[in-house]
Amino acid sequence: MTEGAESDQRALLRLEVSARPAPSLRPASLTSPEPIRPLPGSLLAKLEVRRRTGFDPVIGADHPRRERLQQVVVLPIVVAGPAAVVAGVGFGIGHPLLGLIAAIVAGVGLVFALAARSWIRADPLRITTAEGRRLDHACSWQSRQPWTGTLNAGPERALLGLAVDAVGAIATSPAWASGYLDGHRLAFDLADELDGLDAQLCQVASARAAGGADDDVDAAFDAGLDRVLALRRYEAGLAALTAHVAVTDAVLHAAPAVGELRGSVEQARFAAEGVQRLTDELAVIIASVDETASELRRDEKS
Repeated sequence: MTEGAESDQRALLRLEVSARPAPSLRPASLTSPEPIRPLPGSLLAKLEVRRRTGFDPVIGADHPRRERLQQVVVLPIVVAGPAAVVAGVGFGIGHPLLGLIAAIVAGVGLVFALAARSWIRADPLRITTAEGRRLDHACSWQSRQPWTGTLNAGPERALLGLAVDAVGAIATSPAWASGYLDGHRLAFDLADELDGLDAQLCQVASARAAGGADDDVDAAFDAGLDRVLALRRYEAGLAALTAHVAVTDAVLHAAPAVGELRGSVEQARFAAEGVQRLTDELAVIIASVDETASELRRDEKS
């Protein structure tokens, strides 16, 4: 990118910063449906398998074994409850055998229900409590800088808001969550980038409020502008990749149908040629019939 083009982009971003509404007094924050911090490989693999099997990759309340909750947990409890009542009645009215059998049924039902509950909780696709906390942390970010008073009203705080918006757009991009960018997600910590920008821009805002040299403050602010512009360029690149992935996926998914269609065309052509051959044979048969009829007539005359 030429220096002039970079200067123009900075100027446009400055205009956007100046037109941005004043932020609230609450710290800048981001809550993303997708992680903005790198995750362990084992957890990433689990999320990918959950995504492919149709479960929400982040919210772990649903998982395959949970769908069998009524069969393996509720049903034994339903059996164990009445059996416990029958056991109490049996022992109470002097029928120890009935009470003993019912107590055994109730105990077996309870043990089965507890075992089934443990089996469900051990589902390899279940998001555990610890993993859930890690995901919550990975999907959220909040400023740790003292954006108060004049600092909060300055252009640096507005620029931080644009950076948060850009990171949110990156994290929710289909391309960012795709398998094409596994390496990027491990190397590019979006939350760490926001932390760096947060600290840098707050430092610039503090220097501006303290009356620092204009040239130094402007140069430092330009560096912040460049970082946000870089995030936006990356966001635009993700949009382009998303479009290419969508086209490729459409072609790949359409390929079997296109293959079948082309196969049907070939089959139709072959069938038509077969019918044509049979039609040609009819002409030969007709000629043969005519010849046979002529021979019979000649024989009759002779």
